[in-house]
Amino acid sequence: MQPRNKKYVTTKPGHEAAGDYSRWEMIAPEETMAGYLPSSQISAALGYETMLSYGGWSTYSATNQTETKDNSGTIAVGGEGILMTTGGADGNDNAWTSLRSRTLALGEIYVGIANLSISDADKVGMNFGFSTATTAELQTADAADGVYYAKGKAAATVVGRVVSNAGTAADTGTLLTLADGVAQTIKVQFCVESATSAWGKWIVQSSTGAITETPFTEDQITALLAMYNTTAAVLGANFGIREGAASADTCSVSFLYAGVKK
Repeated sequence: MQPRNKKYVTTKPGHEAAGDYSRWEMIAPEETMAGYLPSSQISAALGYETMLSYGGWSTYSATNQTETKDNSGTIAVGGEGILMTTGGADGNDNAWTSLRSRTLALGEIYVGIANLSISDADKVGMNFGFSTATTAELQTADAADGVYYAKGKAAATVVGRVVSNAGTAADTGTLLTLADGVAQTIKVQFCVESATSAWGKWIVQSSTGAITETPFTEDQITALLAMYNTTAAVLGANFGIREGAASADTCSVSFLYAGVKK
């Protein structure tokens, strides 16, 4: 039987509250892709502000986020969790944009993690992470400010991207290559510690469980600091896909979380 524990809260967007009974235990960040998050793969840690979430008890509701569904595209429970199905034309988008946003502040840790698979990996674009709060669809254009995974609709390769003040995007090399219908987990963490110090890392877990961690490049750290120092960016969370052909394709999401450790 689990002990009573008031240290944990449920953090479904708009419903944060202390929990008298917790069936989830905190786990060390180095032990899992869901570090800083509970083993149930949903947010239940005191001090987090949730922007987007799905998984475990955090059930799907279209009202928890702004949804884009071009040309009769759909977002519904299905597949391994949530199934996004694009419209049947090149350029059709499906996207989640958080209702919440937060001004970038010193010492706060941004965490995004998602497990996903795409039906046709070299035909469907994808993005996931944090971006200027007014950005509805990252597939249309880069955000003025943002830290997110980016994959073009004509390639299966995924990079980590940081852009600030509508400048040139600073990209990593290829972090992973998606395969059709194969689920992989992606995670990003970053923090601005002072006006001159910041850190960030991209973490990828393959379908076989192998974990690869890549620190932000020097250019990405420079962009992240500029994002705070020029005028502190207001960031929300975004997840989306874009069709790259005249057909409907799908993305299955088994869990997703994006939030800030205050």
